[in-house]
Amino acid sequence: MRATPSPIGNVNALKRSLEAVSQTGDIVVEKNGDYSIDNEECLPFEYKAVLGKGGSAFVQKVQHKTTRAVFANKVFAFPREKAKGRDQAVGRYYNELAIIRSLKAHRHMIELFATYRTPRSGALILCPAADQGDLQQYLDNYADALDDHTTASASVARMTKVLEQAFGCLLSGLSYMHGMGVRHKDIKPANILIHKGTVIYTDFGTSKDTVREQECTTEGRPDFLTRKYSAPEVLEYEKRNFAADVFSLGCVFFEILLRLSGMTEHEGLGADGYSGIIDALHTLLLSAEIPSKLSCLRAIVIAMTLREAKGRPDSAKITTDICSHEGLSCLPCHFSKAQVQPRPLQPSAPHPPNPESPTPGPPMPETSTPRPTNSQHSMSGLELAGAILGAFPLLLSGIEHWRDVATVHDLYRHIRKHYKKCQRDIQFHEIIYKNNLRELLVPLTESADEVARLVADPGGQGWGDKALQERLKGRLNDSYELYLRIITEMNDVVEEFNREICFDKENVQGGLSLSEQKGQRRNRSPSLQAFSKASKIPVPKGNQKSEMFCMKFSLGERKRNELVDKLKECNERLEKLVRSGDR
Repeated sequence: MRATPSPIGNVNALKRSLEAVSQTGDIVVEKNGDYSIDNEECLPFEYKAVLGKGGSAFVQKVQHKTTRAVFANKVFAFPREKAKGRDQAVGRYYNELAIIRSLKAHRHMIELFATYRTPRSGALILCPAADQGDLQQYLDNYADALDDHTTASASVARMTKVLEQAFGCLLSGLSYMHGMGVRHKDIKPANILIHKGTVIYTDFGTSKDTVREQECTTEGRPDFLTRKYSAPEVLEYEKRNFAADVFSLGCVFFEILLRLSGMTEHEGLGADGYSGIIDALHTLLLSAEIPSKLSCLRAIVIAMTLREAKGRPDSAKITTDICSHEGLSCLPCHFSKAQVQPRPLQPSAPHPPNPESPTPGPPMPETSTPRPTNSQHSMSGLELAGAILGAFPLLLSGIEHWRDVATVHDLYRHIRKHYKKCQRDIQFHEIIYKNNLRELLVPLTESADEVARLVADPGGQGWGDKALQERLKGRLNDSYELYLRIITEMNDVVEEFNREICFDKENVQGGLSLSEQKGQRRNRSPSLQAFSKASKIPVPKGNQKSEMFCMKFSLGERKRNELVDKLKECNERLEKLVRSGDR
C-alpha cells in the first residue's frame, strides 16, 4: 500500500521511509517521520493491548514487527470530511503533536517517535510505553508492597527511592513546561508514567501553548477537567493560568507524601476533590508524621495548594527549593535545578514556529549545561563528565531548531552550508568524547557492558556512584586535579556553545513574525492551505527581517568555530591524559 507524505516533518527522512517498503508490504516507520496513509493495515506494528481511552482518543500498546520495540499509539478519531467538529478534532491532534515536540528536550516528557494520518484519524506513536504503568498504579502497588510482609525490602527501597525523586523531577518538568509557555491543564497521577524508575509527563490533549496563542490567562467553563485535582479557580470558571498547574501538582505531591508516610487516601474527598477540603488537607499535613528526609515538603505542598492562586509560588522557584535537597530528584534535575524561567508574553513580537510540528511551537529555551558554580563545586569528576555527555543532545537540538524555523520560512537554503558544518562538528566531538569516556571508565568497571549502560544514560544514577568515583581518583592518582580542570573547562565551553546557538534571544525571537504581512508570497501549496484552515493558525511566510535571521546565523559561524576548536583541544587533552594513565 502506498503511503504519501503529510505536509509536515523531516522531508528527507520521510522520502527515505516512503521509498523503503518491507517484504511484507509494510511501510518503514522512521523516527521523526510523519506519514499519510489510506488505512492502518500497512503499518509495521502488532497490537498488544489497550492502555487507555479518553473523550477524543484512545491509546494502544503496539510492538514493531521487526525491531520488537514497544510504543504507545495514541489515535484521535476525526469526523468525516466537512462534518461538524472535524476542524476542531484535527486541531486538537495537531495541538498535542506540536506541544510534545516542543518539549522534547526534557527527560521527563513523553517522546514523539512518529505520526501518521488516515482520512478519519490521526495518531501519535509515543515512547516509552511505560513498563511500570502510571503513577496511580505505582502508588497502589507501593501500598500493597508495604502491606505484604513477603515483599523483599530491597524492592520496597527501590520503589521508595522512585517516589522520593519524583518530587523534584516532576517539578523540574513542570518548570520547563511553563518556561516553554505550556500549561498542561490536566496534571494527575494517571497522566504521569513510570518507566524504568523515571517519572514522565504525558497526555497533553488539553494543554495550551500560551506563547503560540499569545494568551496565558483563560476563564469560563473549561472544555475538560479532572475535578479531583483541579484548582478552585478552575472549578469556579474564574481566570486561571500557570498557578492552576502548580495546585494540581501539589495535590499529586500530597498523595505521594501520604503513601511515603504510611497513610491512605484522605476519606473526605467530595465532588470538588482536593479543592473542597483544602483546609483539612493543610491541617493533616501540619500534624502528619512525615519522614525527616521529606519534612521540607510539608510547607512547600501547603504553599502549592493555597486557595488563592496569587499566593502560590511559581514552578521555577519551587524547583530550585526541592531539587537542592539530595535524593529528592534524579541527578540531572538536581544539578540543573530551574534552568528555564517562565517567559512573559510578547504580543508585539510573536515567537517563531517550530516547523517539526504543523502548528507553530515556542522557541527552544535558553537551557544550559550545569556550570561549576558555588552550588556545583560539590559535583564529582564523574558526575560532571556525565553532565557534559548529556549536554551534546541539547546542542544538537538547539542547532536543529534554527534549521526548522528556516525551513518553515523557506530560508533553509541560505543557512544550509553553515548549519551542516555546525551539526557535523558537534556530532564528531560527541563521538570523540564518548570514546574518551569509554577508555577512561572500562578499567574501572567489571565489564564493557556496564560502561555502555553509563554512556547510554547520561542522567542515570550510575554517574553518582561514589565507589566508581573513588576508583576514578585512584586510577588517575596525581593527574586527577588536571582531569578536573580539563573537564570543568569543557563544561564551560559546552555551556558557552549552548548560549551561542540558543534560540531564545531577542534579536532572533523578534526576527520573524507569525502574522500575515501585506505583500507576502501567496503561492501556498494546497496542503499547507488545508492545514492552515484546519488548525486556524496562519502558516508563516518571510518578511523584511528574514535577511537578519540568515545573517545572524551565518555571522555566528566564527564564534561557533572558535568553540569547536576549544572542544577539540579539550578532547585531545583528555585523550592524552587517559592514555598516559594506561602506561
